[in-house]
Amino acid sequence: MDFRLLSYILIKSSSAVAVFFNVSLLYITYKSRKITTLKEFNQIININVCLDLFLVLNMTFNDIEIAISDGLFFVFSNANIWPFPTWLKSFITWNFHCCCGLSGIFGIVPLYYRYQTFVKGEPIKLYKMIPWILIPIWNTSWALMTVYQFQPRRLDYVNVLDPKVWPDAKKKFFIVSDAEGVFGNIYGASCLITFSGAFMFSGYMITRVQARMRGNSNVSGKTKKMQASFNRIVISQLLLAVLLGITPVMGVVTEMQLKLKNSNVHFVMHTFMSFLPVANSLSTLCFFKHYRRHFIMLLTCGRIDISGGSSRIDATDFSKSKIGSQVSIA
Repeated sequence: MDFRLLSYILIKSSSAVAVFFNVSLLYITYKSRKITTLKEFNQIININVCLDLFLVLNMTFNDIEIAISDGLFFVFSNANIWPFPTWLKSFITWNFHCCCGLSGIFGIVPLYYRYQTFVKGEPIKLYKMIPWILIPIWNTSWALMTVYQFQPRRLDYVNVLDPKVWPDAKKKFFIVSDAEGVFGNIYGASCLITFSGAFMFSGYMITRVQARMRGNSNVSGKTKKMQASFNRIVISQLLLAVLLGITPVMGVVTEMQLKLKNSNVHFVMHTFMSFLPVANSLSTLCFFKHYRRHFIMLLTCGRIDISGGSSRIDATDFSKSKIGSQVSIA
């Protein structure tokens, strides 16, 4: 089986689906912007959509492929068509490392937003999100140092790849890094410390959010259902980040540490990571009926059956529709 070709097809397909779902979510949050009860939730979703689209567009426009052999990590891109110096091409291709790092915090950022606004009751500012974005940038900066360390002799290292799988390796632009040496070990230790700390804090935030939910005895049943829907989404996105973000990265690091030659593990891990933006958007649509119904309206050009009826709803006027004026709860 040609794992490289299969992985490439699945990644391109999932990227197209992810763009469709996430752009649809952006449109739905925009049309729902006047619904006061959804203001906080729309902001949470928009943050996650932006992270998802960054991952998808980076891998799509850079035409990213990865390969691992003998402990070396190769990232291939289409940078050879760009009229830039080699160091700049390497920097742009290195963005894939940033995507790997960001995928690990995809679920943490919405959860942190939820924790600040729901548990602490504080209006969150953009600057409070910056540290979460800086964590993967700090980690992957060490990977960038290993890239430039290998850069002068990068063409020599490509010989460790299977020529049957990578006959075009020398024709594509690529960067090389490893998990050993001073920078490689600092990179591994930094990732372990920051992500372990982040996910322990995530566990704390989940317990506080759930405790606040149980303590809200004075709110209406409808509000409780809405808050529960919000919580299910941010928690599910955290779990998806672990399954489709952290797990693939750890699988790739393990493959590098074991110095496997011409294994196919990295193809599977890369494919799994590409599913994260799709899974995030689907979890939002599945757990929150308001978004799900508006998404169906987009697919059906404004025609939707409500409670078995034959009502027509204008997809361009959410404020006047039954769904727009009265939020539906999952």
